[in-house]
Amino acid sequence: MDRVLLSTGNNSWGTPQKFFDRLNQVFRFTLDPCADENNHKCDKFYTVQDDGLSQNWGGGGK
Repeated sequence: MDRVLLSTGNNSWGTPQKFFDRLNQVFRFTLDPCADENNHKCDKFYTVQDDGLSQNWGGGGK
């Protein structure tokens, strides 16, 4: 079995703000498909409960 040496065991983490800001200058994101109430970068977002990876991203989000 593979082991991870340094892990919190938590899969909830957000994209670093500086990195997001640089990409957003080019791509103008309108949807954060894998986020939560505390780490979303866009007004429209899907949470794990929404199962953002199975949603239609063309419509936006919440």
